Amino acid sequence: MDKKMAILLIAVFCLLCLGSYMIFEPARNVTYHQINLTNSCSAKVPQTDKISEYTDNLDIHYYCDYDYNLNITSFNNGSPITASQGLLRFENLKEETLGSDKVVDGNFTYYKNNRLGTYTAYVEDKLSNNYILMSSKDLTILHTVYNSLEARIIVTNDELQEMYSVNSSDNSSHYY
Repeated sequence: MDKKMAILLIAVFCLLCLGSYMIFEPARNVTYHQINLTNSCSAKVPQTDKISEYTDNLDIHYYCDYDYNLNITSFNNGSPITASQGLLRFENLKEETLGSDKVVDGNFTYYKNNRLGTYTAYVEDKLSNNYILMSSKDLTILHTVYNSLEARIIVTNDELQEMYSVNSSDNSSHYY
């Protein structure tokens, strides 16, 4: 009888562990959709109804997802009107947000803020002039958003014409 009771207790314990894992697994069944972070960058974020988006007078875009505790602040430095002030404000935001513990996981570098319980990643793409600061309490969601970032390089008609004239004049191959 004692052996049957021990097996029954172990089976109940295993079922409780499995059930709690399925209930409390943070990134389970998350559906993602694509949003624009700047005029030249997009990312996949969790799909939810509880979001807030705002763009301030310096063209800094703020995205907040209340269901998944995801905050994204993004800025494109391509605008000559707001570039210097926007970049200065963005640098201040970055200093306020980054945590003290830097963690490098392959090509993914993030900061852990033990006081707030958040993970933060900072992305700076000098080719497309995008600066992105992402924070979340769920590292899996932050990593998924980070891996989904897509930058588009915007080329004006004048720049395209200049590239065409340079390429056609010297008969050599150039990659842009």
